[in-house]
Amino acid sequence: MTESAAAPATATCLKCKQPVDPETAKRRQHIKTGADVFLHVECWAEYLRQREADERLERERAERLDADRRKRVADAKRYLAGGLPPWEWCRVDAPEFRQRIRDPKLVAFAAHWTPEHGSAALFAPSGAGKTSACIAAVWRNASEIDESNPDVTARNINGAMFGDDSWKVYGAGPIGHLKWVQGCDLALAQRRSKLGEEPAIVAKAKDCGLLIIDEMGYESREPEPVFLEVIDHRYRNKEPTVVTSGLTRIEFETRYGTALLRRLTDTGIGKLIDCHPKAKGSNG
Repeated sequence: MTESAAAPATATCLKCKQPVDPETAKRRQHIKTGADVFLHVECWAEYLRQREADERLERERAERLDADRRKRVADAKRYLAGGLPPWEWCRVDAPEFRQRIRDPKLVAFAAHWTPEHGSAALFAPSGAGKTSACIAAVWRNASEIDESNPDVTARNINGAMFGDDSWKVYGAGPIGHLKWVQGCDLALAQRRSKLGEEPAIVAKAKDCGLLIIDEMGYESREPEPVFLEVIDHRYRNKEPTVVTSGLTRIEFETRYGTALLRRLTDTGIGKLIDCHPKAKGSNG
């Protein structure tokens, strides 16, 4: 369309369908057909107001959806606190964390480990901070979830009050489907279950995106076959598992077996972090 094209003698307003003087009407080009169309000046102004109102509503709708998604992800992160030890200072950037956790291997794990790195076994004396390092690593990974990503949605499953899976963030990778369990609880649940029955905690430990078993080595009986069962299942399904223990590497391997340790620390599977002082005369 060109503005200099001659106007027809008569025309009908596109909006109100009433006759309109082509000389004084607003002249536009139809989006689909390309033909000239005419509108009363008042009808054109009403069209612009309506278009602006529709665009504003669409923006508000998109903002509400985005705010809702961000809220659900934020809620899920808060629910995560129901499944972790409630130590607020366990953040990589918290001064108290650096004051308490002095072992550089544990600090490095907290600052750099991601589920994509695979499994890990953390061996350290009681009080060294292996549990704290795991908590800090989880929170750091959770803080890096891109809440603006439209593929990221959060849903509270059963609520932290039930001690169940307290959160899931879909589209956030393994960190979005975390299960934190004490070694003693896992062993005790299996021991108390009926023959042939799999406890819920064991089933969830097998199938969650990221499993952290804290403080293996304090169970009253040994060996506990449930640990190899769970870790082997996750190993075969390429799901990351992090284990902490106050035992030394040799003590851990003696108690649980070489097969279990290898499923956590073999090259390409995960890593072994041993913070125990080396015995005199030891080569490794």
